[in-house]
This record gives sequence, structure tokens and C-alpha cells, in this order.
Amino acid sequence: MIAAVVDPSVLVSAFIGRPDAAPGRLVNAWREERFTMVVCPLLLDELAQVLARPKFARWAADDRGTAYVAAFAARSAHHPDPTIQTAIVRDPKDDYLVALARAANADVLVSIDNDLLEAPVDDVTTCRPEILLNRLAGGLGHDRLARGLNPRKTAGNHRHQAHVLVPEAPANQHLPPAHRCCLKIVVSPVRVRVSPSSKDAANRHHPLAAIPPESERQRARL
Repeated sequence: MIAAVVDPSVLVSAFIGRPDAAPGRLVNAWREERFTMVVCPLLLDELAQVLARPKFARWAADDRGTAYVAAFAARSAHHPDPTIQTAIVRDPKDDYLVALARAANADVLVSIDNDLLEAPVDDVTTCRPEILLNRLAGGLGHDRLARGLNPRKTAGNHRHQAHVLVPEAPANQHLPPAHRCCLKIVVSPVRVRVSPSSKDAANRHHPLAAIPPESERQRARL
């Protein structure tokens, strides 16, 4: 089972955001025991302190915030607070998350913070929640999770951009047949763009492509 360190910012987004958004779906996947969450006292303390801020009061009222933190404390893999040897992340307060991922030998560090996603680390795989969700759905092999999702670990690409092909199944079964295997995701710290790799190729694979135009069918009947 995948072991993941999840940035408290992702957990906060799941708490106050839509349940169908990527952070909410990731927390739901954790509840379904589809991956193991790795925590330490510092991570849980940060989550509790953020949810205690006045701007989150309407979501965290009636001890809902406390219960939310307690759920992660009760059902996650616990590690001691890691030792931080050198500053890595632009925001030094996030260095402990990289150190925790290393100390726990976690498979991935999940964040929505570009300071973490762009951190110059070679031994920790970082990605956004939707990427791990895709992996949990069987869309990407573990080697591609390690090689293709951290922009700084993708050989041959720009340091701030990684290209990952959408797999055929099961992750894109909901897509129209014309677009399966014909898409390319461009992942960057600032935006995600999905575009057909070839309009002509998509049209050739479309199930209606084999049907001749009406004019030809009329000539055939004559």
C-alpha cells in the first residue's frame, strides 16, 4: 500500500472545500484505506492550529475541527518529528514535511503548495492530490509515479514542466472514445492543460468515422 505524507494545506482544503474536489476525494480515499497516511506530532499540531483560526470557525465549530484532527491521529502511521538538517523549501516551515517523507520512507509527499512541489529534492517524490488519486485508480505504475510527476525528476523536460500520457484504462474510461489515448496532460506548477494530441487521429478513432456521409449513402441506394 502506498504511504503518503499529506501537507496540512491539502487536509484543510478537504475540510472546507467541496467533497468532489481533489483534496476531498483524497481524504475519502484515505478513509477507505486505499493508502496509508504518514503523520508526526508537528504535522497534526499544524493542522489543529490552522483549523483553530477565526476564519475557519464556521467549519470547525462544535468540535468538528478537533474531531477531524483526531481522526487522522487515530488512523494514520505515526513517526516522531523528524530532524531537519538543511533548509530545502522556500518556506522553511515546510522543511519538516520533506524530512518526514524521508524518515518514514514514504512513497510520495502530496501538496498543493508550489514551494513544496518545486523543492529541489531528488529522493522525495512530490505531487498534487489528483495525481495520487490517479495512481490509486490504477492509472499510473509506481515507477511512473516516481519518474514522471515531480517536474525536477523528469529527464528531458523543462525543469518546471512534466508530460504524462493519460493511460487507456481505467482512469480515462469516462472520456469519449475519440479522445482515449489521444490526450496529453501538461503538468506545471502554475497550470494544467489537457489537449488532444491530434485532432485527425481522434477523428480516425471516432466510432462515427466509419459511417459515410449522407450524400454517399444516397448514391449507394441509387
